[in-house]
Amino acid sequence: MREEEIKEYPHKQDPGYEVLEERNLGMKIDYQVENNVISIFYVRAYFDYQIQYYYDGILDDTKTEYGKARYNDIISEYTNNIKKGYKLDSRINYPMTIVDSN
Repeated sequence: MREEEIKEYPHKQDPGYEVLEERNLGMKIDYQVENNVISIFYVRAYFDYQIQYYYDGILDDTKTEYGKARYNDIISEYTNNIKKGYKLDSRINYPMTIVDSN
């Protein structure tokens, strides 16, 4: 078993996270246990999102906002794109929590 090279590992990645860094991958097994460590660092992934505006039930694509946020971020602020003569009727999926789309 000594000198066996570790080139891969079972991913234990939670949804919504991505690998930031892998340290010591490709290491060779050593008799000193403290030398036999592979470190995997994860960060929350970024996801695209949209805020859409409907007037009289019809989507107005020109008002759609596009953004990017990290997994589990909460989007609770948006641009007030209400057209003159309209008032806010309802908000769906507000506030919006960013989730893994897979």
